Amino acid sequence: MDDPNFYSADLLYYDYKTTVATSTYFKVWNWDTSQWYTISNGTTTNWQTGMFTITDPFIQDGTDTVKMRFEKQIKNGDEAKVYIDQLTVRYSKGSVKNL
Repeated sequence: MDDPNFYSADLLYYDYKTTVATSTYFKVWNWDTSQWYTISNGTTTNWQTGMFTITDPFIQDGTDTVKMRFEKQIKNGDEAKVYIDQLTVRYSKGSVKNL
């Protein structure tokens, strides 16, 4: 985040769909456990819309990085696409005050 007024990330908004109705997982990286955490999963080709509260373990200390990925289970060599309409991280602005 290159905004000098950045204070903290707080919400992740997402909206996506796939072309094949097999299991699709949308995940965010947990920096404390070094594992992927599933935010959303489904087996539909409809739009999957939602929001996820971003807390400390999902934001890397020092760089404020939020890492995300999609996982799709494909059978018999089927080809599937993921269409992303929205991936937005909302953050708060603030300032650090010296005491």
